[in-house]
Amino acid sequence: MKCLDCPCKTAKYYLRTRRFSSVFSWDALSKTRQAPIWTACLGGLPLNQENQLLLKKLRHARLKNKQLESDFMKLQEQLHDEKKFMVSPVTKRNVLVQTEVSQCQRGDGIHQKEHEIVKKNARVLQMYNSLQKRYNKEVKINQGQNETIATLSSKINSLEHQLRLANQKVMAMENKVPANNKTVHLQRKVSSHKCMCKKKGSCSCKYLDQLLVEIQRLKMENETISKERRMLRNELAALDKDFFDEIEDLKSALQEAIKMNIQYEKCLKQLSSTYGLPLTSTLTAGNRRAHL
Repeated sequence: MKCLDCPCKTAKYYLRTRRFSSVFSWDALSKTRQAPIWTACLGGLPLNQENQLLLKKLRHARLKNKQLESDFMKLQEQLHDEKKFMVSPVTKRNVLVQTEVSQCQRGDGIHQKEHEIVKKNARVLQMYNSLQKRYNKEVKINQGQNETIATLSSKINSLEHQLRLANQKVMAMENKVPANNKTVHLQRKVSSHKCMCKKKGSCSCKYLDQLLVEIQRLKMENETISKERRMLRNELAALDKDFFDEIEDLKSALQEAIKMNIQYEKCLKQLSSTYGLPLTSTLTAGNRRAHL
């Protein structure tokens, strides 16, 4: 029997079950049947308590079930990770039958894909390291070429300065010689006019000694100038004609090396951006002597 709150409802339920055919009054029914109805209501209380206890136990069991399921999933993941690092089983042969035992499955398709990805990454790292080594070598070569070009350019500038000074000296000496010659000619004319003797054949002139001294002085100056010119010509001859051609070749090689270094730098930047690798070395030797 169901435990109902109201006694009227219990009475109606009781009448429906019993199906009384006779007509009766509600007062008589309440007087006669009131005691067993209340006893039935009081008897339903322990059933409710048991029901609540059962519900609590059911909730506790569900929580335990969820916890066990989570532990089971964790154990499955650990076993899957351990299978990846396990060594493939060794195949055995039967000596009598000389047949191979069926090989165990070495791994799922996921394991094979991961192995291929690891191989590709190792290959990419090897290529990256080789490119970086080559890039460092090119940078060192570029630095050496820059240093040689700087030393050669300084030597060229010093030689050009020496040549300019020598040319200026030669021009100054050449300008001095004709002026002295002019003064000598004028002095000769004046002396010839002054020391003209009235009598023919008599040449007793006091300016002849001065003229001889000036001639000797001019000869000495000419000898010194000729020596300096010979020295300058020897210095010019000592310079190799192919020296300047070699400098131009070095300049062109330097420009090509700079272009190659720029391309290497772009490739290294692309690789580092795609695979997240750090770019350790940078282009130290820049376009220092690009204007040469």
